[in-house]
Amino acid sequence: MRKTVLFLLFSWAGLSWGAPRIEPRLHSILLSSTESERILKVMVELPVPRMGPEWRLLNRQGVQLRLMQEARNSQAPILRALTDRSSFVARPKRVKQYWLTNSMMVEASVGTLRVLLSSGGDFVMRFPERFSLIQPYVHGVAGSQPKAFTYGLEKMRLPELLRKDPTADGRGVRVGILDTGIDEDHQELHGKVAAFADFSEREENRPYDDHGHGTHVAGTIAGGAASGTRIGVAPAAKLVIGKIFDEEGSADEDQILAGMQWIADPDGNPSTDDAPHVVSNSWGNHVPGGDPQNRGGCRAVTAWLKLSILPVFAAGNHGPRVQSVSVPAACPGALGIGATDENDEIARFSSRGPVVWSTGTWIQPVLSAPGVKTLSAGLNGRYVTMSGTSMATPHVAGAAALALQAFPQVGAEELGRILIRGAVDLGPVGQDPTFGYGRLDLIKAFGP
Repeated sequence: MRKTVLFLLFSWAGLSWGAPRIEPRLHSILLSSTESERILKVMVELPVPRMGPEWRLLNRQGVQLRLMQEARNSQAPILRALTDRSSFVARPKRVKQYWLTNSMMVEASVGTLRVLLSSGGDFVMRFPERFSLIQPYVHGVAGSQPKAFTYGLEKMRLPELLRKDPTADGRGVRVGILDTGIDEDHQELHGKVAAFADFSEREENRPYDDHGHGTHVAGTIAGGAASGTRIGVAPAAKLVIGKIFDEEGSADEDQILAGMQWIADPDGNPSTDDAPHVVSNSWGNHVPGGDPQNRGGCRAVTAWLKLSILPVFAAGNHGPRVQSVSVPAACPGALGIGATDENDEIARFSSRGPVVWSTGTWIQPVLSAPGVKTLSAGLNGRYVTMSGTSMATPHVAGAAALALQAFPQVGAEELGRILIRGAVDLGPVGQDPTFGYGRLDLIKAFGP
């Protein structure tokens, strides 16, 4: 039976909010007469720009320039209100602006925030969200392996693809990873980092990983066979690494958004083509609620798609409970990934859909991939076996790199459809809230 592809890639729509809206918990603090000097960190979200038919005529650079212009214009009144000397209140301690989501992080006194609210305008003010890694199950350091490929690569039929096309290695493709960083000195990953930026409190310049999760993810995407066992899907791909999490695997929303914006333009120059066309994300927070366009992560996912960046997100490790897919995997347009085992069974921990927002209900995950007892790179040259949708996600991101090598001109929407075309249906016919469309198969997706 032919399946209809329902991968959600929705278009932008302007929001008419009218007067400022405030999160109730924040509102009660702003009303207090004793809190004027208290310093708060808040997110200020402005309406996203409308994307009519004329946007589709723009190339990637044109879209970015338009987003940047819209953000500058709409955020200017906020900046003026925050720095108005006639208001007799302290200036904000810190302000970060995000053109990707048309939002701002403001760290200021309650008194200063009251002045901002009194200025009027269309925006939402709320506390930042907190995000964390989708923590895997660590099975320990692995010894020598007798097999030429990990079972995950075999399940996706990579050995068969290489017999037909030995050049399928991701050469010429950049893959983004937002995670805990990377151990660039690992024998599987040395020389593969094209760009690195640290958005954690340490703000280091050189690639590093103080947790291990990001290195494991990177190994599944671009590791080779230095140990005798091939661990990576696309070993010739170059990696664009944004370290957004600290050693505990946690980050504030402003760090997350800074990383997501950097991935869209690593060198800060819209005229250069240095951004990846696919990004692997094994992180999230609680399940959906309200309007996704009021969630910073979802707004960033939408912008990535318009910039032709495919957002691949781990569904979460909260299964078998239904409606347990994490945000941003639950966002419209995200390619949410579930985890399967060596027997093509769904992992018990793999989060299930559907996702429910006030604006609609749809099925996530979109795809599944091997994610149980996955062998990959660890810190200090070691090899570690882990389980989680965090391990399934880089399998899909690596597969996207192979697809981009074969079809370098495809955009994010078509790239998503190519991967979906390669799904081996393991559940009810069509997309289901457990496997999505099924487990990824490279030969079926784009093999010769």
